[in-house]
Amino acid sequence: MNIKSLSGSLCLSGGALAVLLALTACRNGSPASGSPAEAAKTYLTYAYEKNYEQFANTFVFSSDSIEAGRHEANVRAVKELLDEKGEEFYVSMDSVSQIRILSEKIDETGDRAEVTLETVCKGGLRDTTVHELVKREDGWKFYENK
Repeated sequence: MNIKSLSGSLCLSGGALAVLLALTACRNGSPASGSPAEAAKTYLTYAYEKNYEQFANTFVFSSDSIEAGRHEANVRAVKELLDEKGEEFYVSMDSVSQIRILSEKIDETGDRAEVTLETVCKGGLRDTTVHELVKREDGWKFYENK
């Protein structure tokens, strides 16, 4: 199963797919941080460390407010995807030499941010990914328009 059909089967779109694609970059911190860039870097590290439970909880979805329990169902879908198919995307922390913050742009309200991270692999491969984050009571979260 390829990434596009996999993402379609769980109705994942841009943000979650971008994070999952970033996990394939090398093939061949504190979540309460005040900085969206540091939060995104920490969350990406969760994925590289196969901490899928914690990683799945770093998302906020546009559909969360549609019905009670929607957020939990969305988080479960991300975790189940990674538990089942994570090896297809997975790059271990051992192959990553650095996760660099290239840019951080916070909007005028202070509630949304765009963060560009670069994953540098020990073999020299690099992946640059733009992440959208939203600010919540418990810190910055990846935003998924789903």
